[in-house]
Amino acid sequence: MQLSSKSHVPYGQISHKRADLRKSCGRSGRWSSVCAAADNAKQPTAVFIADAGTQAFLSWATSTGIQFPKLKPASFGGVRGLSASSDIQVDDVIVSVPRGKALTLPPKQRCPCPGFVDAAYWDASPWYVKLAVRLLHEQSRSQQSELREWLQQLPRRVDSPVNWSQELVQQLQYTHLIHMVTEQQQEWSMLYDKFKQAAVNKANAPSKQDFFRALSLVRSRTFSGPYVASSLGDRGRLAGLVGVLVVANTALGGDLSRGLGAAAAVFLFNVIYELVLSSKLRQYAMCPVIDLLNHSSYNTTEVSYDYPRDAFLVAAGAAYTPGQQVFISYGAQNNDSLMQMYGFAEPNNPHDVYVMSSLLKWLEQLSPVSQARLDKLNKEALLGALQEVVITRQGFGAQTLQALRYLLVPGTGGTAAAPGSSSSSSGLDGSAAAATSAAVGL
Repeated sequence: MQLSSKSHVPYGQISHKRADLRKSCGRSGRWSSVCAAADNAKQPTAVFIADAGTQAFLSWATSTGIQFPKLKPASFGGVRGLSASSDIQVDDVIVSVPRGKALTLPPKQRCPCPGFVDAAYWDASPWYVKLAVRLLHEQSRSQQSELREWLQQLPRRVDSPVNWSQELVQQLQYTHLIHMVTEQQQEWSMLYDKFKQAAVNKANAPSKQDFFRALSLVRSRTFSGPYVASSLGDRGRLAGLVGVLVVANTALGGDLSRGLGAAAAVFLFNVIYELVLSSKLRQYAMCPVIDLLNHSSYNTTEVSYDYPRDAFLVAAGAAYTPGQQVFISYGAQNNDSLMQMYGFAEPNNPHDVYVMSSLLKWLEQLSPVSQARLDKLNKEALLGALQEVVITRQGFGAQTLQALRYLLVPGTGGTAAAPGSSSSSSGLDGSAAAATSAAVGL
């Protein structure tokens, strides 16, 4: 089952992050990540991490059924990740996490912590707030939490822009990203105000900083995909129960053939109903060990849900030798998204874009723009193509190019050819085209 990632896409577009599902293969399906990163080309030497806290976490993970026999936590130039500890071949399963050992959010789940937050608040909250509340609740349970060893390994501070001061955010020097981060900070502040009001114990409610940390961890480490309510074991138990009822009915004098027919109908209805349900509903999961894998856009490794095992799996998308950092793909994300949600930018990112917040304003500063031509562009619904402009590695989009050609083609006043005509698309004025390309680095 394919998951989408939040995260992922730029924050304002995330329904988190955010994403289309691919068709399932057999009973397992690929999940693309909503989840951290480095360039795969020139990696620093692995320094294996063997402190007491990490060893306690690894022992806990192994004891709960999490399997990662060919991986070890390591530091790569100060960045924590997972290193190959032995040879890994393409398609080797390198991590397996039982679903019951992940922090999951099934669809329409009732509030699992009514002593922590108000149930009505839980029901009205978006998925990422629910998972953040679950994370905060588990942390509040301290030694009583079954996930305490994993919780203790989570970063104490998430260095993504939403947690920065306004002074630091301004140092991004990128209008579009500054706007997105500022909006995110405002939204999260409002979400915290609602959380504080809904907290059962308001006097000891988590701080705003703790709430932002929980949201940051959720938005950078969560996978999402189709919901599967019953595992293979669950369905086996259902079949066994139905069989017992058939035997009991027959022993009491019932018709065996009718009993078998009714049993088959009940079982098939349950299976078909769940298949239909899983195609419409989504679940979210934070998986210990898997969340240590860093991101590379040049890697095809993804997370999948394996139905027979009822576990989240990672199969290697490339071969690795001992000491190499093992990567995963968080999906096709540009550096705006990576910086905003994860706090890093990837060198030579093939999915990178640059967003000009107002290309028209820049053009007006470059040289006077004819009002008649602006009116014509507005009439042709092309003026918006010069507002927030997304520039990819391939250049401007078709509508933006069409509007630029019309504005900059030689001529005065409204004498230029209409947008979309053959003469208007014949090419940009040489000096204006050169200046525009130089300004955006094309």
